[in-house]
Amino acid sequence: MHAVLPRLAAVVRQAFRSSAIFQTIPVLLLASVTATAQSASSNVLFSNPNPSRYGQSVTFTDQVFSTGLAPTGTVTFNDGGSTLGAGAVATITTADNSLGFSETPASWFKTAGVTLTANAGGAPNGTNTATQVVYNGAGAAGSYRVYVNSSPNTPTVSGQTYTASVWVKAAAPIALRVSANVGTPAACNVTTTWTRCAVTATGNGTSLKQFLIYSAASSNATFSIFVWGAQYETGTVTGPYVSTSGTGVTNGTAYVAALTTSVLTAGAHSITAAYSGDSNFNPSTSQILLHTVNSGNSFHGLYASVNPTAYGQSVTFTDQVFSNGAEPTGTITFNDGDSSIGGGAVTITSGNNSLGYSESSASWFKTAGVTLTANAGAAPNGTNTATQVAYNGAGTAGSYRVYANSSPNTPTVSGQIYTASVWVKATTPIALRVFANVGAAAPCNVTTTWTRCAVTATGNGTALKQFLLYSAASSNTAFSILMWGAQYETGNVAGPYVVTTGTGVTNAIAYTATLTTPVLTAGTHPITGAYDGDSNYSPSNSPTISQVVGKVTPTVALTCSPNPSGNGQSVTCTATLPNNAVSANSATIQFKDNGSNLGSPIAPPDLSATYTTSNFSVGTHSIVAAYSGNLNYNAANSATVSQVVSSQAAPSITSLSVTSGVVGTLVTINGNNFGSTPTVTFFNGVTAAVTSSSGTQIHTSVPNGATSGNVVVTTTSNLISNGRNFTVLPTPTVSGATPMYGVAGVPVVISGTNFGNTQGGSQISFNGTPATASSWGPNRIVVPVPAGAPAGSGPLTLRVSGVNFNLGTFKVQTISSLAVSPTSLTLPQNSVQRFVALATYSDATTQNITPAATWTSSNTSVLTVDSTGLYTAVGQGQSMIQATYGATSSNFVTVNVGAPSFVPVGSLHDARQNHAATLLQDGTVLVTGGQGSSNGSGFPLLRSAELYDPVATSFTLTGVMNQTREFHTATLLSNGKVLIAGGQTQGTGLYMLTATAELYDPSTSTFTPTGKLNHPRAFHTATLLSNGQVLIAGGEDENGPSTSAELYDPASGSFTPTNGNMTNPGGGAAVALNDGTVLFIEDASATGVNLEVFDPATGMFTATIANGFAGDTAVLLSSGNVLNYGLSIYDGESDVDIPSAQVCNAGTKVFSAVGDLSVARTSSPGTRLSNGKVVVIGGFSQQAGAIGDAEVYDPTSQTFLGAGSLNTPRWLHTATLLNDGTVLITGGAEDAGPLSSAEVYQAAP
Repeated sequence: MHAVLPRLAAVVRQAFRSSAIFQTIPVLLLASVTATAQSASSNVLFSNPNPSRYGQSVTFTDQVFSTGLAPTGTVTFNDGGSTLGAGAVATITTADNSLGFSETPASWFKTAGVTLTANAGGAPNGTNTATQVVYNGAGAAGSYRVYVNSSPNTPTVSGQTYTASVWVKAAAPIALRVSANVGTPAACNVTTTWTRCAVTATGNGTSLKQFLIYSAASSNATFSIFVWGAQYETGTVTGPYVSTSGTGVTNGTAYVAALTTSVLTAGAHSITAAYSGDSNFNPSTSQILLHTVNSGNSFHGLYASVNPTAYGQSVTFTDQVFSNGAEPTGTITFNDGDSSIGGGAVTITSGNNSLGYSESSASWFKTAGVTLTANAGAAPNGTNTATQVAYNGAGTAGSYRVYANSSPNTPTVSGQIYTASVWVKATTPIALRVFANVGAAAPCNVTTTWTRCAVTATGNGTALKQFLLYSAASSNTAFSILMWGAQYETGNVAGPYVVTTGTGVTNAIAYTATLTTPVLTAGTHPITGAYDGDSNYSPSNSPTISQVVGKVTPTVALTCSPNPSGNGQSVTCTATLPNNAVSANSATIQFKDNGSNLGSPIAPPDLSATYTTSNFSVGTHSIVAAYSGNLNYNAANSATVSQVVSSQAAPSITSLSVTSGVVGTLVTINGNNFGSTPTVTFFNGVTAAVTSSSGTQIHTSVPNGATSGNVVVTTTSNLISNGRNFTVLPTPTVSGATPMYGVAGVPVVISGTNFGNTQGGSQISFNGTPATASSWGPNRIVVPVPAGAPAGSGPLTLRVSGVNFNLGTFKVQTISSLAVSPTSLTLPQNSVQRFVALATYSDATTQNITPAATWTSSNTSVLTVDSTGLYTAVGQGQSMIQATYGATSSNFVTVNVGAPSFVPVGSLHDARQNHAATLLQDGTVLVTGGQGSSNGSGFPLLRSAELYDPVATSFTLTGVMNQTREFHTATLLSNGKVLIAGGQTQGTGLYMLTATAELYDPSTSTFTPTGKLNHPRAFHTATLLSNGQVLIAGGEDENGPSTSAELYDPASGSFTPTNGNMTNPGGGAAVALNDGTVLFIEDASATGVNLEVFDPATGMFTATIANGFAGDTAVLLSSGNVLNYGLSIYDGESDVDIPSAQVCNAGTKVFSAVGDLSVARTSSPGTRLSNGKVVVIGGFSQQAGAIGDAEVYDPTSQTFLGAGSLNTPRWLHTATLLNDGTVLITGGAEDAGPLSSAEVYQAAP
C-alpha cells in the first residue's frame, strides 16, 4: 500500500494546483501568555467520513492537546510525504459531553473477565491517563466488555441525532464494536495507533445512560486495549474532544485545525498533521491516519443522434459520463441488449450553452396549470437537481407548459444551424414537443428513463430567447415529468451537456464516448452504455434507450437484353437490388410477364437475380421483377420493362477470321441474318467501319479506342447478335536489335514492348530467311541467326501482332578465322582475366566479337569461366582456353597459373577506412586517421597513427594527431616531414570539415600544428610540386564542392590562396606531370571531359575540354602520359560501373582508349610499379560491393592482365609502393565495416 503513496501524493498535489475546490481554512488566533520554557504538545488526527468516496468532501480535524495556555500556530496536513494542504492557527471550538470523568479510570466499568488498569499508558493528549482494558475470554461471546456511564442521565430528544465516540488503540489489531444505549452497535476496527471510534443514534426520549465497547458479534477472543476520552454529543459529526468534570455537561475548549477537501484520489492515503508549535509549545506530529477513498460513483446520459432511423441509416450513440472530480478515463462499451455493438475510449469534448442556470429550477418558467418543484429528483449527472413539472390539464390544448430563457438573448446568425436540447423523463410515457423560438417544434417522446429531446433551428437574425416544452398538438392531458439540463448550441447535433453559470455561454469540459453504426437491424433495440470505470470511478451502466429501426423499401432495377430481340432469340432479364441491401437474405425475386409468373421465385445469390428465356412470343411483353422483402426490407416491384420481340430472326455470329490483334487489324465476321447495312460494335461500344458486307459476312477492322471483349452486330431493325470475344492487343514497339552482325547460330536480342509471351504467328527473317526465336517475352526476343541465311547485308524484319518492323541492315557473316589474345599468359592464383576474341571475315574485315563468343577451359580445376567470358585462376597449374563463335573455334591459348601474389602481414592496431598512408624517407609507412570500428553508437573518427616496418612486416603506434580526421591528405615534404591537411573531423555528435593542418616529424614521432587552410575542406587533392610546396585543391568546403585552391609553404608553415580558382568545382583526380604542372581530370560535360592544368609559375589554372570520360583515378606513367580509369555513370535508374580505361597525352591533352579492365570498379587506387606497369587493387562495384581482384596495366600492350586477388576484398583502402618494389595495402572497408588487416602485393606478371 505504501508503495503507491508517493504517486497518489503527486496526483493530489496536481489536483490542488488546478482545482478551485481547494481553499485555505481560516483560523482564530488565541491570546498567548509568556512562558519561561516551551512545553510539550501532542495532537490527534481524525477524518469524517472514513472511508469516503472519490469526489466526496472529507474533513480532516487535528486536535492539539496541551497543558495550560492555549496553543497557537498552524497545522500542516500531509498525505504521505507530500503536503495535502495548509491548516490554520488553532481554532477555539466548544462541544458538549454528557459522560462524566470520561478520561479518568474512575469512570470506566467492566464486565466479567475484564481487568482495568488506571493510568497505564499515554493518552492522545500526551498525559499518562489512558486506561488499559484486558479481557481474558471468560465472558459471554459478543457481549460488551467495558462501559462508561452518563452523568447525569439526560433524557434524549426524540428525532435528535447523537454521536458517541471514544479513543481506542490495541497491542494488536482487533475488530470490536461500540454502542450508545439508545442505538445499535457500530464497527470499531482497533489498530495499534489511536483510533477514534464513533456511533450515531437517534433520540427516542430514553435517557443517555451508557457508552459501551463490545466484542465483535459471536466473538469471545481475548484482547488488550487502551481507552480514553469517551464523549456524548449532539449532531452526526464527531467533534473535538472536550474533557468533563464529572458533573454532567461542561462546556470546555478544544484546539483544532481542519481541512476539507474533495480531491483525494481513490485508494489508501497515509494522512498526518504537523503542528508548528509556538512560543509556549513544541511542535508535534500526529500519528498516521489511514484514510481510504473508495471509487466514486459515475452517471450516464445516453442519447442517439437520430431516433427512429431506417435500416441502413447511420446513427450515432453518445454516452456522456458525469462525474464530480477528475476526468473519468477508460472505455464505454455500447450494447444492444446483451450483445456488444462496439466501443471507444472516453473522449473530452467541449460545447457551448446559451441558457443560464439551465440545470437549476431557478431558470424554469411555467404557464397556467403547471407546478414546478425544484430539486425534486436525481438528474442524469447523479445530483438531486432535476426539476419536477406537474401539469394539471387546465391550460390551453397544445400550448407550451414550461420554458427556460436564454441569457443573454444572443442574436442568431442568418443561415447558422442551432440545436436546442433538454433531458426529460416521466412516470408514464407521454408524447410532448420541444421548440426553439427561432424554429419549429419537434416531437419529444418522453419515456420512464432519461431521454434527451432535441430540435434544430436555422438562425434568421432573431435573438435566441427561449427553449420551450409543449404539449403534443391538440393535447390537454395532465402529466408529471422531470426535466434537467436545457442547452442552446451551434451545429445540428446535440453535443455533450455543458453546465452554465447564468451569464450566457460558458465553455466547460464534458466526457463522452461515441459510436456510429449503420448496421442495426429493423426493430426496437435496447441500447446501453457500459462504463468500465478507472482508478477513481466505479463501473456503471447508462439507462437504456430504445432505438427504433424501421424497414426500408428498396429500389429494384430491371433490365432485359437484347431489347428488342429477334423471334426465338434468347433474352436475359436481370433484377438488381441497391448496394445498401447488402444481401437479400431470405427474400426472393419473382419475374413476371404481364402479371403472370415467369418461372419460380429466385433467391438472389448476392444483389441480383436473372431469368433467361428464348420462348417470348412476337409482340410486346411487360416484364416486372417483384421483390418479396425480408426482416429489414419491405416488398417492392421494379419499374415495368417493355420487351419487344420482332418477327424477324436475330443476327448471329458463327466465327471471326482472327480473334486478336492491334488497332487496325482486319477482321472478317462470319454468320447469318446480317442484313444489308449492319453496324459492328466492339466491346466498349466503339463502332467499327464496315468496308463490305453481305447477309453472311462482314469485313471490318479494329477501331481506335476498342478494348478486349465481345464483338456484336446490330441490324437496321435494331436486332442485336450474340457476341464473339476479341482480344485487342497493345501496339508493339521496337527499341533496337543487337548485334547487327553475326554468323549462323549467333543470338540476336530484339528489345521493345508488347511482343506477347510466345512467338505464335509472329515472324522474324534475316535477309529473307525465316528464323525461330530461342526465347520470347513481352519486351525481349532472342533469336539465333538461321542456318542458310545468305551471306552479306540485308534487312532484319519482325512481324508481331500484325505490325511489320524493319530493324535495319544485318550483316550475315562467314568467318575465315578466329584468334584469341594474348596467345599465352602466366597469372598468379586467384587472378581474373578477360581475353579478346578477334574474328576475320571472308571479306578480310575484322571485328572484336568477345561478348558474343562462347569461352571454354580445358582444366576447370585451374581456370574457370563464367557466362560473360571472365576467367578466374582458381588453382595452380596449366589450362588451355578457347573461344567459339558460331561454328568457328579459335586457337588454343596456354595459361599457366602460379602462386598467389598477395601475402598477409601484421594487422593494424586500429581498424580504419578513409585514412591516409605515406612512404617515409626511411622506408617505413605512416598510416594516419580514418574512421574506426563501430563503438555501438556509430563509427568514431581516429586521432591515432601507426608505422609499418617492411622488415618486421608489422605495425606499431606512433604519436597521436591533434584532432580526429578522415578524408584528409598526408604529403611527404622534401624535409622528410609529413603534412596532414584538412579532412573531416568529429564534433559534438556530428562530422564537420576542418581547416587545421599539422606536421608529423619522424625523428620525434610527434604531430605539431602548422598554419590553417583558408577554407575547411575534405575529399581534396594534395600534390607535391617541384619547388617543394604543396598544392591543395578542390574537394568540398563549407559551401559544397569547391573551386578554391591554396599552396602550403613548408618554410613559413602557412597556406596562401592560388592566384586563381579552378573553373569546375570539386577538382576530380589530380596528377603531377613531368613538366612541373598538375593535371586535373574533372567531370564529364556534354562535349567531353573537363580538364584543368595548374602552372606553379603563374599560380593559375587553365581549363580545357577533351574527348573521353572522367575516371576517378589518375596515375602518371613512365612515358609521362596519364592512365585514367574508374568510371561510373547514371543510366536513369541507378549508377553503373564501366570497365573502360584511357590514356591522356600529357602534351596534347588528348585521350586514347586502351583495353578494358576485366572487372569494372571505382575507388580503386593505382600504383606504378618499378617496371612501369600499374597495379590496380580492389575497389568498389555497384553490383558486387567490395572487390578483391587486382589487375596490372601493361603500357606496351595497353591491356589489363590478372594480378591475383586480395585475401580480403576491400575499398576505401590505401596502396603504397615500398622501396623493395612491393605494394603495401592497409585497412579499408568490407561490407561489414572498417578492416584492420593488411597485405603486400609482391608479384607482377
